[in-house]
Amino acid sequence: LWYHSLHWKRPFWDTCDRFTFSAALGAAMVRLGNFLNSEIVGKVTDSRFGVRFPLYDGLPPEMTPARYPSQLAEFGLGLAILAFLFWLDARLGREKRPVGALSAAFLILYFCGRFLVEFIKERHGPVDDFILSRGQLLSLPGLALGVFLAVLVLQRRKQAAEPRNGNVQPR
Repeated sequence: LWYHSLHWKRPFWDTCDRFTFSAALGAAMVRLGNFLNSEIVGKVTDSRFGVRFPLYDGLPPEMTPARYPSQLAEFGLGLAILAFLFWLDARLGREKRPVGALSAAFLILYFCGRFLVEFIKERHGPVDDFILSRGQLLSLPGLALGVFLAVLVLQRRKQAAEPRNGNVQPR
């Protein structure tokens, strides 16, 4: 993204804003692939929403425990974020939107959602013996970046809306 923004002489965060739609759709599609391949499964459950993953558990289907379909939760998360980004882009005036607003929204929503979905995912190995899972720990920097960017966007927008030298400009 950085190289693309330099090559096409566009602001970096504007380039990122335009990429958020692809990132949300891509994240959703990757999780759908994980579901179809029996990867990154959820914890064992007796919920009626449980799905059996014989390939993952290496057991015959009738002996395979039901698990939360965490991949489908993240698939839905990606599609919901994609829909929200289209709505937000229209609400903020499309090409008149504040630069970085879509990127901030994507980062906050995706990493908050991913942090929450991690509660129903199966943990793996000694790294995940900590109070937070590896996925939750890896979500924190993305969430922090999103909040930081949102604060910058809001500050810039507020500064642009304030009249300079006390003069009120007609609209």
